[in-house]
Amino acid sequence: MIANLNGSYAFDTLDGIEEINLIEIDLPVRTNKEIEDTILQITNEIAKEYNWIIDLRE
Repeated sequence: MIANLNGSYAFDTLDGIEEINLIEIDLPVRTNKEIEDTILQITNEIAKEYNWIIDLRE
């Protein structure tokens, strides 16, 4: 799937075209559980504010 100029991706559904935006957060190689948990908490708060869905891939 190729992004448009705004960095958005779109796909066809039965109801029409749905647009999604992907944000990738890369954690540093040398990190610890506390830092990862803090980043995830911040990410979750931002997602709740904008009604985003997080796809957590490890």
